[in-house]
Amino acid sequence: MDAVDECTGTVTLNAYSISGPDRTPDKPVISDVTEGKDNIFVDYTGGSSASTSFDDNNGEGIVSNHNIVIFLNNAGNDTASGIIVAANEANEDTYVTSSANSVEDLNVTITEEDGKNYVEYSIGSSSYRAEVLSSNVTIYVKSSARVNSEDSNGVKMNVKNDTDLSVYVKVSDDDATAPRFEIGSKTGTVKVY
Repeated sequence: MDAVDECTGTVTLNAYSISGPDRTPDKPVISDVTEGKDNIFVDYTGGSSASTSFDDNNGEGIVSNHNIVIFLNNAGNDTASGIIVAANEANEDTYVTSSANSVEDLNVTITEEDGKNYVEYSIGSSSYRAEVLSSNVTIYVKSSARVNSEDSNGVKMNVKNDTDLSVYVKVSDDDATAPRFEIGSKTGTVKVY
């Protein structure tokens, strides 16, 4: 007989009402969770139903306030690497870069150690680790259109989130026909705008 993963539990529901003449108490509405969901604690869009602070403006708040920024440009440009990932745009010590004209695996790992949360990002053997001081992890992807058919760099971002933090990603200006950014594997709550 095959083993079946099954979760059981209990729910305590506290309901309050004001009683008195001519008052009818409201009946609680309890809906079922759709079977087959990977994570029953998130809504259908993939974001935590309790943390939808970026939904109102389609993630635009991430543009000006983020934990990580990813710049994706033509690998053959004259000014900088085609891929730059940074925790602090003004501090090159936080940079992880690639000048390869190919799609690179960008691995983002979020962990908790001794009551603190950390994010580490890496491309190949180059990595950077920083403490997360916010209540979620925000990643801003500033991409660009491809300049020609030989321009093929980009990233496939794999997210391994071992914490209860949600990860929100805002992608701007990506190439509409051949995007430079894609999500690969992911664990934990990850929402892309």
